[in-house]
Amino acid sequence: MLRLGGALRRDPRAHGAPLGRALRAGLSSRPEAPVPLVVALDMDECLIHCTGFSQPSGVPARVGGGGHTAEGDGIEKLHLRLASGVTCSVLKRQGLDAFLSQCCDMFETYVFTAGVEEYASAVLDAIDTERKLAGRLYRQHCRAVKTPVGDQFLKDLSAVAGRCQRKDVERIVLVDNNPLSFVLQQRHPGA
Repeated sequence: MLRLGGALRRDPRAHGAPLGRALRAGLSSRPEAPVPLVVALDMDECLIHCTGFSQPSGVPARVGGGGHTAEGDGIEKLHLRLASGVTCSVLKRQGLDAFLSQCCDMFETYVFTAGVEEYASAVLDAIDTERKLAGRLYRQHCRAVKTPVGDQFLKDLSAVAGRCQRKDVERIVLVDNNPLSFVLQQRHPGA
């Protein structure tokens, strides 16, 4: 139905009219489906929050600006000991297991973190127990950039594209809480 001049009128193209048939016929002869999406997830502060880092000797170490964390309310706390002897507590976001499982079932899913491999690999081993992730990218896969506030490790989606054998980053989605992570994706249509 169309509204013309305040009155409702029947749309002559509807219900089997030639244009309606042409549109329906066009849907059945669509070109190939688009290339599937690849999802790249940030780890720290997106999937988990780490706190309580200690030195191998047991002396507490200050890392980052630690925000407020509320244990309980469905937040699972894991305790990790890294190969170097450093310990930390990992707080998993509520619903993380279900989210990761569904994301990995629907998309080729990677974790792309600016965290060092020793730490990030241990965390990912603990949260991806079914090994559903397609891959992991760490600080060494980032581009180091000097800024007035110190070195920043920026994520370049071309590193993910190389892992999943894509020519470009057009169908790669980055999920990250840090706006600096998108600086290198300025040409990306989703940025």
